[in-house]
Amino acid sequence: MQPDEAARLEREDLEARGFVSGIERLLVAVDASPSGQFASRLAGLLAGARRIPTTVIHFDYEAGGSRAERDRQALRTKAMVAESVEAGEEADPTKPRTDTIDVATRVEKPTEEAIVAEAKKGYGLLLIGREPASEGSTFHEQITRSVIGFGGPFSIAIARGVDRERTTGTRLDILVPISGNPVSRRAAELAVALAHASHGSLTALHITSSRNRPRSWQHRLGAALASASSADAIIREVVRLGDHYGIEVKGAVRSIGTPQDAILHHLHQGSHNLLVMGVSPRPGDQLFFGEVPAELLERAECSVLFIAGEPPTPIPETPALARDRAR
Repeated sequence: MQPDEAARLEREDLEARGFVSGIERLLVAVDASPSGQFASRLAGLLAGARRIPTTVIHFDYEAGGSRAERDRQALRTKAMVAESVEAGEEADPTKPRTDTIDVATRVEKPTEEAIVAEAKKGYGLLLIGREPASEGSTFHEQITRSVIGFGGPFSIAIARGVDRERTTGTRLDILVPISGNPVSRRAAELAVALAHASHGSLTALHITSSRNRPRSWQHRLGAALASASSADAIIREVVRLGDHYGIEVKGAVRSIGTPQDAILHHLHQGSHNLLVMGVSPRPGDQLFFGEVPAELLERAECSVLFIAGEPPTPIPETPALARDRAR
């Protein structure tokens, strides 16, 4: 077996066990905002590079605008997706090109019912881009209803920095925090796919805990060696994943301050333009990923892409909650 053939078979085996390769169809819900256009670009890159059949719904949130303006915005979304699909396809010219990108450009009254109806056709991931995206530390209720109605893995894109002005042509310089669990593994796979599709770069950041420091120097040395070994193994997995797509993944380990401080410090130091982060929704009626993602959502100056493997689980309403809600 030739080296090229062996590498191809190893890559196909790796893809068969991955999250991104399991996305047989991609559903995208966006509006005309900068975040909507940025999400459209990411969706096109992913669809083009991985040849994923994709449906894009352009939500018309500006009901007060003229029909001509609404049509213009919908056509802009369609053009953004098409241009990004073409750019993504160029990342891997060995794969056959796809013509299965469907852009639905009209939803007069945007509600979660549109997502529910489309989700019944079977999709592996929902990508959302709309504004406003968040309300404090939680996400907009429309986003919450959409992810609950979809009922599967979802991601949310928030455009910041240069992506609020220019959403095509820029190479993605991605930072992805990794911990070795399935949540961060999904984010790492998506980050590799986007870096590959945009001819960009990727840094995998592993954060070690500085809590519960051992008392003796022997324990400190043992803990340090174990931590270094674990961090190397976690980073090596992402590096190996990137190698299969010609992406040189840089590894970094930090143990300063809180996780959010370490991530923000590295974002600033590395001048990254996209943070890709795996998250787990907390149970409740509002979409909330925890304190660390909430603070990053508030403080990160670059664009952010959250990826979750499941929708939030609503908390069953007890008689006490019902009484509080009625007050």
